[in-house]
Amino acid sequence: MNEEPRTEAGDEQDLARLLAVGPPFGPAFFATILADRVRAACEGQPEHVPVVELQLADGLTLDLCHVPGIEPQWLAVQAYRDRETCEEMDLVFVPYALITRVTLSMWHPDQRPIGFQLTGPSSPDAGAD
Repeated sequence: MNEEPRTEAGDEQDLARLLAVGPPFGPAFFATILADRVRAACEGQPEHVPVVELQLADGLTLDLCHVPGIEPQWLAVQAYRDRETCEEMDLVFVPYALITRVTLSMWHPDQRPIGFQLTGPSSPDAGAD
């Protein structure tokens, strides 16, 4: 089978594939909607820290640092182990069917030193923009 190499979510052809069909919190949500909402929230409250949580059907809540991978059947997320320190993270692979709720909230930096980042923490432009 002669298949083209995978492209980033920003590519038009790949985006069309992601938007086709699927669960409500599927690839299209994470590739477009979540990023747009985080940017808008940060513009509206630039002094606050964005916090994104995924609630899963098994009862677990993941406190996200960033999303390093969006695939057709699953999502790869870096999740904070401890929301108080935000020092250690786990790489978690989540099937979209397990995601029941996505919560975006804005926290004062005194309550939360670091939150969700649209880019990975090692990126020079890490942060909400």
